Amino acid sequence: MNNKGFTLIELLVAVAITGILASLAVVNFIEYRKDTFNTVAQSDLRVAGTAQEAYFVDNSEYLSCNGAIDCEQLPGFLASKDPDSPTASINPFNFQVTGDTFLGTAKHKKGTKTFIIDSTEGSLKETP
Repeated sequence: MNNKGFTLIELLVAVAITGILASLAVVNFIEYRKDTFNTVAQSDLRVAGTAQEAYFVDNSEYLSCNGAIDCEQLPGFLASKDPDSPTASINPFNFQVTGDTFLGTAKHKKGTKTFIIDSTEGSLKETP
């Protein structure tokens, strides 16, 4: 009897194991992408908050802006762009100014978390 090659059962087991491993990899990849989108929103908000402080030093007021592109008037701030379109990837992204304080909000359009930065606390947080 000639025993060259694999049996059908051996091939099916190999395909099943490969499928299971691939499905685990895809789930992890999707979670890593979401984490990356959330980090981009957090980073853009942090940079914009620092730019707000620089704007305040120059103009004695904070800049109220609605949208990441609108906020690019802030010195040193350039919003992250979506590689699939010419628009900014962070949406919503805004700064509400009240007197000499501001509250900034950002969420990546493909992310799952919203972040806020408050000038009175000087901190960046994830919203509950």
